[in-house]
Amino acid sequence: MSEIKQDAILSQRLLDAQVGVLGSMLIDPDTVPEVLSRVRDADFAEKKYRLIFQAIQARFRAGQAIDPILVRETLGGGVDSPWTSILQGLMDVTTTAAHVDDYVDALRASVTLSNLRTLGTQLAEADRLEDAQALLDQMRAQQVSRPHVQAMDMAEGLERFFDRHNGEEKPQYLSWGARPRRADLCGTRGHGGAGRVPVRRQDGSGAAVCLRHRQKSPGRVLQLRVHPGQAV
Repeated sequence: MSEIKQDAILSQRLLDAQVGVLGSMLIDPDTVPEVLSRVRDADFAEKKYRLIFQAIQARFRAGQAIDPILVRETLGGGVDSPWTSILQGLMDVTTTAAHVDDYVDALRASVTLSNLRTLGTQLAEADRLEDAQALLDQMRAQQVSRPHVQAMDMAEGLERFFDRHNGEEKPQYLSWGARPRRADLCGTRGHGGAGRVPVRRQDGSGAAVCLRHRQKSPGRVLQLRVHPGQAV
């Protein structure tokens, strides 16, 4: 297979994955927390799709509702703007959010492969050992499944941990935010081994928090759901 054909196939896979991820987020806002925990805006090669992702991310972090009309407003467009057809097209092609995990996996795989190919080309052209080692470190970091996780050895990890906790400002571990939801009850189905473990606590705002992960991918994703006005 020629290099040009390989690039075309990779580009199409990346495009399809971007559409699937964004379409799922627009169809079902409940998928947003998981997607934001695994995907970053740099994963979207298409500028228009990157802007849509950033708009959804901004609304989620601000605790605002997410639907196509509100996302379009965040993008600065009205009914007659090009964003209307773009957002509608994403939902028409995706049709369901049931496969969002597969779309995210495909997106991460396509981005990782693209980055590895770029780094591999640079590695082949490196003329110093130090440059080659730095590129190898970047290639190893690409194997990290979480975009906000950094690859490092134990010594460096401990050093960074103590540095984060030495300052007066507390570190923010959930940088992707948590969207408040209106609800009277926070509960899950299934026993402890079914992949759903509810954890309740009282946060500083007096809201009860329920922490759980999806049964489809046990141990992978934790969803933080905030229920205003609920007691522990």
